[in-house]
Amino acid sequence: MTIKDIAKQCSVSVSTVSRVLNDRPDVSEDVRRKVLSAIKNSNYIPNNSARDLVRTKSDAVGLVVRGVSNPFYTDIIRAIERTITDAGFTMVMQQIGTCDDEVKCGAVMEREKRLQGIVFLGGRFDYTPADLAMLNVPFVCCSYSNRYGTLIEGEYSSVSIADGDTAQQAVEELYRHGHRRIAAHGGGKDDGMARNNRSILVVGLGRFGSSVATTLDSMGQDVLAVDKDPELVNRWSAQVPTVQADMTDVLAVEQLNASDFDTAVVAIGDSVEASVITAGNLLDAGISDIWAKSVSKEHARILQRIGARHIINAETDAGKRVGHLVSGNYLDYIEIEGSHTVVKIHTPSHVVGYSIADAKVNERYGVTVVGIKAPGSEFQYGSKELVMHRNDELIIMGKQNQIDRFLRS
Repeated sequence: MTIKDIAKQCSVSVSTVSRVLNDRPDVSEDVRRKVLSAIKNSNYIPNNSARDLVRTKSDAVGLVVRGVSNPFYTDIIRAIERTITDAGFTMVMQQIGTCDDEVKCGAVMEREKRLQGIVFLGGRFDYTPADLAMLNVPFVCCSYSNRYGTLIEGEYSSVSIADGDTAQQAVEELYRHGHRRIAAHGGGKDDGMARNNRSILVVGLGRFGSSVATTLDSMGQDVLAVDKDPELVNRWSAQVPTVQADMTDVLAVEQLNASDFDTAVVAIGDSVEASVITAGNLLDAGISDIWAKSVSKEHARILQRIGARHIINAETDAGKRVGHLVSGNYLDYIEIEGSHTVVKIHTPSHVVGYSIADAKVNERYGVTVVGIKAPGSEFQYGSKELVMHRNDELIIMGKQNQIDRFLRS
């Protein structure tokens, strides 16, 4: 007699029997009594040692998400991940396409990752007992209301939004305050939700990509980071939503619903071929705002030719900046598009004690004083009456030769 036999005898899923054996609270009393009675009558003895062995193999809980770029899911994913982490487990997330079967995906994840449990987010709302018989671990359906499925109440765990109850409370509150002409305004076609932030896909979780992704996430942007390396995905999964996928594969791009993202950052630096193919796939998917890291002039030229709008040569840009800083003339250096540069310097000796107007900084040298930061004082924008003192920090903008002339005079 096996756990599957008990499940078949009681007309429930294996995972339901498992939850009864583990004394989980998310099983109805009727189902619990039925399962326990079957266990007693059949003299079934649970293999506790085997269960304990399985538990030691993995501390992972799976999250299967349909439509991860949906801004509504961003906070939910973070909350799920935080709760899983606080409980001492690791979250493994899998993004699926609109037409994919999340239960089959969950069953594959369970076997391959030896999961302890699964959370389904954004499901199809029509699960059947036959579907869930594929799962051998506890599972939770988020947003599942059993409107279209045939699951028996008490045989599944679910978390859903009480839209009807909440709407009724809102109307009753308005009515209580004397309002009688009440309108309901929904969002646009994008799932009824307004999108205040851009959704951004970051491909590559090396030093550059992980820095971009975590910065965007800290700014409250809807960001998803992707890498084909499972170790990198696992390393950053606690800090930013991550998915393991090879974006050089067109099928992976489609399954990720890349077309739902507004912007993509291709941060692949270890393979020019992978970088170019990924950028091309994302452009083909319909993302026009592509930011791509390049490692050489040739790499940058190819990326530009295929349509990447923004090329970032992190090493070259950093090298230029360090070179200018090491020279000792600048406190900070930023090269902007075109021939102009913004630098931070100490006040040159020949203009100490002069106002910006009296020194005729722009007329004589062609540079603009953007602002002045005096020691112990707040930053001030560069109005003409401001006086430049010896230890002041000046933010100036101009062409490189103009800035050099201003410093040397």
